[in-house]
Amino acid sequence: MRRNAFGQLYHAPWGRTASRLTHRVLRGIERLAARGRGPLARLAVRYLVRGMVTGHRYTDAEPVLRTLYDARDPRVAELARSGLDRAWSAGGDARTGVWQGMWLLARGDGHHWGRLDHLDGPLPAPARDLILAPDPAARHEPRVRLVAALDDGAGRAGLVVEAAVGHGDRELADVLARTDQPDLLDAVERAFVSGLTSSDRPLWTNELLLAVLRANPMLPRRPTEAGDDTDAALLAVVMDRFDLLDGHDDWQLYQRIEAALRTDPPTDVADRLRRALRRPGPMAEVVRRSAMGGNEEALAAWAETGGHTDDPRWRAAHLFWTRDWPGYDRHDPDGRLLREFLDGPPYEDRRITGMVYIAHRFREIAEEEGRPNPFPPPPPRPARPGSGDDDGRGGGSWPTSYTGDTGFGGHF
Repeated sequence: MRRNAFGQLYHAPWGRTASRLTHRVLRGIERLAARGRGPLARLAVRYLVRGMVTGHRYTDAEPVLRTLYDARDPRVAELARSGLDRAWSAGGDARTGVWQGMWLLARGDGHHWGRLDHLDGPLPAPARDLILAPDPAARHEPRVRLVAALDDGAGRAGLVVEAAVGHGDRELADVLARTDQPDLLDAVERAFVSGLTSSDRPLWTNELLLAVLRANPMLPRRPTEAGDDTDAALLAVVMDRFDLLDGHDDWQLYQRIEAALRTDPPTDVADRLRRALRRPGPMAEVVRRSAMGGNEEALAAWAETGGHTDDPRWRAAHLFWTRDWPGYDRHDPDGRLLREFLDGPPYEDRRITGMVYIAHRFREIAEEEGRPNPFPPPPPRPARPGSGDDDGRGGGSWPTSYTGDTGFGGHF
């Protein structure tokens, strides 16, 4: 006699018999348990459960899980569930086998562990009921087996979130809406970021994910708690939590906000994103410089707020752009500040690639309003001695000044 992981006695020959079973025989026993009825089917499921809880190589949790999903005899399903409960309560490898086997089967394509990165379909209801059973050992809310497994480092939090918001499982989504488990919160934030760039299911069409984000009081998190500072800050904007924006990389946050505005968000979300661009603070400088790069959202924010700066050159540019001519004439009567602005620091910022476009727009405004050109044409260059400019004939230009006898005249 030997004792198994539960302290129960069993005959030693069982171990030798199980080790000699082939996969084909085991599958036959599994089919008998799932498709049969009565005592023989119950005997088959007990055989599978016994092999699972004693940890034999040919009998893991997957046959028992499949039997639970497919059993025609309710009593067989009860025995399978009872065996899985025992394995889960035993902890260690037995519980890990149930957890990993459940997600592997949810993939729907067999034993491809390297591809266990997403679900092909919803989590079966019996599996969901199994992991949502109460577990007082969980260290986070809600105190269910799912949370207890993640607390112990079982992983697969991303699959939990996908099962909930990707396949419409409202019971799992309710867990996400109430949880404070760090791995689940990370996975929810990643789902938010992924949805911003997803073409298959854009964030704004995933009502269940948006409901989770709005309902969970732990989201958004502060930068020190979140896995990705910038993405957490974007979530803070969407959730109208501007108090969590300080301390982020302003340039990256601006880029995230501007990209999010291009995804056609709902009106209330778009309003929050635009309000973030109009806030005073460190990001105001990024918005000003992006406006000079020709970005329409940044230009609109700059035109509305003036960029929250006391720099007289920026002030002159803003007054000119908004065509506040009384204010501009008082502030920059000779146009010097505007010329310094267009010739100065914005040009030196390598992140601004559209400054030529903005300069052109300033010229257009001047023409439309009859104002002096902020970029007057430069004076003609003085003629160089011997260049041919002084006799009106011109010196030609390479390569059109080729003479045939002397080569490229004046250049070589």
